[in-house]
Amino acid sequence: MRILVIGDLHGRAPRIPDVPFDCVFVPGDVCSDEGIKPLLLELVRRRKEGENDSSWWDLVSRKQAEHLLAHSLRKGRDTLSSLNDLGVPIYAIPGNWDWTGDPSAFWSSVRTNLWETELLPGLSNIINADKQLIECEGFSLIGYGRVNGPELITKRGYANISSAEVCESTQRYEDVVSFYSRLFSQAKQPVIFLAHNVPYGTSLDIIDDGSHPFHGMHYGSNVVRAIIEQFQPLATIGGHMHEHYGVDTLGSTLCLNAGFGSDKATIVTVSDGVCTIELLK
Repeated sequence: MRILVIGDLHGRAPRIPDVPFDCVFVPGDVCSDEGIKPLLLELVRRRKEGENDSSWWDLVSRKQAEHLLAHSLRKGRDTLSSLNDLGVPIYAIPGNWDWTGDPSAFWSSVRTNLWETELLPGLSNIINADKQLIECEGFSLIGYGRVNGPELITKRGYANISSAEVCESTQRYEDVVSFYSRLFSQAKQPVIFLAHNVPYGTSLDIIDDGSHPFHGMHYGSNVVRAIIEQFQPLATIGGHMHEHYGVDTLGSTLCLNAGFGSDKATIVTVSDGVCTIELLK
């Protein structure tokens, strides 16, 4: 089985390499972040300094926020449509930009899971792998979407994180690990773990961008790391981190950062229980 992996596209049309493949893996962030990402970075900066703005839409007018959301969704749908037209199974999970619903939002559009209601309907080749165990030819696929950073929140780096918030994040982390541990225990074949983020504490998740509020920190997923350490899947495939396109290992598990943008593509081959990764760009 030859799997084409397309990393975070953020509303850009994919450039498909001229190589054979049987299916495509998409680790999320198909929607555009244009105009919104600077607001999120400003929000992080404010939180680090102890300010209390809760969401990016608090920093702009309602009309501007709705315009930015509509643009992001339109570009994401175009991206998924381009992938759907490839005519092979497209196993996709949502990223943190793919509008899966924020219950804290004051307007109903952002509280709704638009990934399921607006982005996926009518695209017959797109298979939503989020929170799913899917048996494929030669391997099992488990998908973990949405995650955009370490699930375990600590007081490090923040001025206004309470002990209660730290406890809540710990409970959420334990709940997610328990859920995915059950899925892994049910798998009938060696597993490929398709997650939006890469594992925490590797060469793939350090923020090198000097302008980022978390410059120099590891920002991968604690859950993905814990699952790898417990189950040693064939490979974990992630994105989210726009730096460090490439491969690292944890034990016997190959860890792929699928990269950012339409100029990145990877072939993952599974044959007789052995997984190999070829970086194409």
